Parts: sequence; structure tokens; C-alpha cells
Amino acid sequence: MRELNSGGTADEQMKQLAISACPLTCGYCCLTPAYKCANKQFPRIACAALTSDMCKDPTWKQIIAEDCPNICGFCQEGEIHKVFLRLSLAKFKVTTNSTQLRLAL
Repeated sequence: MRELNSGGTADEQMKQLAISACPLTCGYCCLTPAYKCANKQFPRIACAALTSDMCKDPTWKQIIAEDCPNICGFCQEGEIHKVFLRLSLAKFKVTTNSTQLRLAL
């Protein structure tokens, strides 16, 4: 979905609405954090063979989140994402008045 306004340019507000409200249907799913990551180079299952039912099945969720996260929108749920969050928090510094708090692993 690429809406054009009367000036012939992409309507940025419509695009942002499509990204937040209907990313898969509107063709913008790859721009959301849930889908914007890479699958493992050598996954335990064939990522291209995944079905929407498998994405919803709790039995498959952990494997899919780790091996093929961008197929089902699990980019923020796999082990790699958890490691990234821990590393980000380790570097995070909060300043409150004159007191500084450093978070570490």
C-alpha cells in the first residue's frame, strides 16, 4: 500500500498508520521491530515451510523465535533479542538529580 497525496508524494502519516495498524496486510511488516531481524543461517527447521498455524502453536514457538523469528514476528522474543537487551541494559545509565545509577549484568 503506497498512498499518494495530491502532490504525488507518499503520504507519511498514512504510511505510519499502515505500519502501526496493519503492517502485514499493508505490506509494511518488515518495518516493524517484530519482523525486522534475520533468521539463523542454519535453522533447525525450514523457515520457508512455516505456516501461520505453526506460528501460533506453543510447541513450535521457542524454536521459531530462535531460528526463524522474522517469519512469525518473533524478533523481540528469541534468545538473541534477550542477550541484546541484557547488553543494552548493562550500558544504560540513569541520571536522577546528582545521583547516577549504573545497571550491570
